[in-house]
Amino acid sequence: MTERKKDLKFSNDGNTVYYKSYKQYFYEPNRSCPLCHNNPELIIPNVAALGAVTYMIQHEECGSTCRLIIDIGLLLMGEYPLRKLRPLNVIYYGYDDPLLSFVNSPFYKYLGDTFNNGRPIIPLKIPQLNDSNDEDYIIETGRKDINLIGTIQNWAGSDLLPLSWWQTEQARMINGTDTGSFAPMHLTPNSILPFFHSFLCRSFTAVFSKKSTYKGMKTIEFVVPEEEFNTVSNKYSGFRYRNHEKIKYFPEWNPCSKTKRNNDFISCSNASIDCTLEENLCHDCCKGSYIDGTYLLPPGMFPLVCFPGKNETLPLSAIISPPYFSYSPKEVIDSVIGFPRLNIKPSAFTFIRESFTGLLMQLDIQLMISFPMFRTNAST
Repeated sequence: MTERKKDLKFSNDGNTVYYKSYKQYFYEPNRSCPLCHNNPELIIPNVAALGAVTYMIQHEECGSTCRLIIDIGLLLMGEYPLRKLRPLNVIYYGYDDPLLSFVNSPFYKYLGDTFNNGRPIIPLKIPQLNDSNDEDYIIETGRKDINLIGTIQNWAGSDLLPLSWWQTEQARMINGTDTGSFAPMHLTPNSILPFFHSFLCRSFTAVFSKKSTYKGMKTIEFVVPEEEFNTVSNKYSGFRYRNHEKIKYFPEWNPCSKTKRNNDFISCSNASIDCTLEENLCHDCCKGSYIDGTYLLPPGMFPLVCFPGKNETLPLSAIISPPYFSYSPKEVIDSVIGFPRLNIKPSAFTFIRESFTGLLMQLDIQLMISFPMFRTNAST
């Protein structure tokens, strides 16, 4: 991947700069797996169909007529939950999909105008991400304080992410720099480096990992702690998957498996217990991972809520985690047939920086995307 910052405009006082970030992606066969060179056909989730079904479930404005049109349309177009596709076609080259072709047709617009008050029946918009720009940034230049260089003032015209994405103000905050592009000078093991990753729709914090060398230069490595993927934790509860479909995706995982229940009678009708808090999940008046009529996802994952890099809500459910759910409990890893058992957990983010200037020498990102699959009576 290459990234270029364009359309730079400095403020009159020189304290801030406006820019757009353009990303371009390349496939390097030599750095890929041997079997990937052949671009084999794989059975993978049909994201277009999943997006349509998710919209039916999550949006109350999609009434009976809307659901009927979507349901019949999926059947007529032969859309199924899974389909055979080649990985490189999905990631780079593109592929034909009857549903996506339909939602870009004049007839689809007519259906929205006639039956859905002028709104699209299914909001399936797929931005062209290759060589396209992220949302606009305004960042600090470091003129007032060199330690603030690169700090984001706002992204997409706001200093907070949409409430429809995350459930707490802390989760909605845009912290630090653009994907860790900048850092203060004189980095030490005590340095803490917040950053915002627009493709993941949230902020993270990188902390010291170890001292290292890069091409003969003394460097310092920072990583994102495992706990930042734990949405069961109170600190990161704002990133919880809302689970409108009310599915217990990992029935093997029980946050209260090591908790002894109190045999004494407790009247919960008069008790004031917040069952959303991590410390109360296993209280006698609470139901473990079952909260507010739905189920929590285990630690080690969070939802992708936006089109990567765009201030637009993703119309389907997707989950981000380190490879092989490696930050999740053993029950989660063991529930997936074929996952390797790693002796060393991969780091989701690794920043290698020159410690005196804070310059970024190398950034490694290892993440996995998963799509929730479930049975529903909402769709045939």
